[in-house]
Amino acid sequence: MTHPSKVIVYQVTNIKNNKIYIGASIRDIKYTKYSHKFFSNKHNFYGMDKRPIYQAMKKHGFYNFMYNVMGEFQSKDEAYEFKEGCIAELNTMNPKYGYNCTTGSLYNYKVNKETSEKMSEGQINSDFVQTDEMKRSKSETMKNHWKNPTEKMLQDRYNQKHQIGSRDIRGKKNPMYGKGLKGKDNPMYGVRGEDHHSYGIPLTQEHKNKISKKNKIRAFERKHKKLDMLKGRTEKECIKCKKTKPLNMYGKREKRLDKLSSSCKECERKRSIIKYYKNISPNKNKTRNRYGHLIKNVIEGK
Repeated sequence: MTHPSKVIVYQVTNIKNNKIYIGASIRDIKYTKYSHKFFSNKHNFYGMDKRPIYQAMKKHGFYNFMYNVMGEFQSKDEAYEFKEGCIAELNTMNPKYGYNCTTGSLYNYKVNKETSEKMSEGQINSDFVQTDEMKRSKSETMKNHWKNPTEKMLQDRYNQKHQIGSRDIRGKKNPMYGKGLKGKDNPMYGVRGEDHHSYGIPLTQEHKNKISKKNKIRAFERKHKKLDMLKGRTEKECIKCKKTKPLNMYGKREKRLDKLSSSCKECERKRSIIKYYKNISPNKNKTRNRYGHLIKNVIEGK
């Protein structure tokens, strides 16, 4: 059987109390309505009847619910992203306003508080025991699953093996111990290569983007902090002669943050003369210029 290319996101509204349910389906809205009617009439059908939307249909009657298609999408990722946004916007995870039990994401969804408590109670009070056949079936499934492991599976296995993020590693044993400390006070200061806890773990693109974003923010803050320091300045120290001189003694330099050269005009003049007589002048061994002045004195400005 081939699935249709489109995925619909629909809204179910209870006419009596205006509560909303947001769902997604690869079927059309007619088939979706039929399946909801079927599950709301069944009892203990794989636990489907315990969902808030089906319990509400049993209580108020199926024909008191109105169906609307909110959008059609070509891929599941787009559809479930739109669904998640609608659930967050309409606050349908709140029992006062809707019937959704999860955030609606396709992969990393979260359940609401009430559903979480019910799941916890069910696990505590359950007398269910796995049979040997079920255990064997799970084992075979996991073996097949690990024949072609993904990068995330390998990384999770590495973290589990080295107990990264485990509660068993506390205090100074934890690789994140002293994260707020800087310089030599940080326990991870100077730790390189195989001794580092992140050695051999490739960074994901998401992690790289986070690092890049933080670095850009820090660079922006450093730049504006330095600009604030340069605002009221009337003098500047030359990097060549180490003398503090007025700003009009420096040439313009657009690439610099303060738009001024780092060395004063006098030092720049000396540098250009030295460069001429060393590299450009045809006779590099002469001691006097064409006016008969000593080059040494010309450089010193005598």
